[in-house]
Amino acid sequence: MVAALISGLLIGSLFIWHTSSAAFTGSTQNGANGFSAGKVTITSNLAASAMFAVTNLAPGASGSQCIDLTYSGTVPAVVRLSAAYNSSNPQSTLAPYLDFTIQEVDPTAAACTIAGAVGAGYIAAAHTTLKTMVDTLKVTPADLGWTPTGSAAETKRYRFVYTLEDNNAAQTQAATVDFTWTAASR
Repeated sequence: MVAALISGLLIGSLFIWHTSSAAFTGSTQNGANGFSAGKVTITSNLAASAMFAVTNLAPGASGSQCIDLTYSGTVPAVVRLSAAYNSSNPQSTLAPYLDFTIQEVDPTAAACTIAGAVGAGYIAAAHTTLKTMVDTLKVTPADLGWTPTGSAAETKRYRFVYTLEDNNAAQTQAATVDFTWTAASR
């Protein structure tokens, strides 16, 4: 009889335990979650080459060159321009005698002409010397007002113009400058 009582208690406990853990349940899954970082990419049509390699300048000599930049990143960015004297010629003693301007121009124009000026006009200061421009851009890169969205490739063209001043002190002087375009995500 004791064995029957103990068996009955055990079987009854199992029924109570089983019924006390019974409940309605439901679930859902949100699987295959993925993450991918965007990219910041800026290229130029003159990548890794100099815009200018001019020698034997005489007073009043001038010239220009355009550079096309393309932002093809996938995230919004801000594009800036900085400059520094090249380490091969850190003195750049001709820089004070070169009048220098940089201006945004129409990237669809067939020629690199000032007539196609667009945007805010001159980059850094208008009509300054190369020395003043480099000294300014070395400390504070120029905000070009170019903020690509990253939704499609965008191209801008910038025209660099120089004129050698009529100053006898410019004789035999030289200048070597590096310009750097930087795109940074915003």
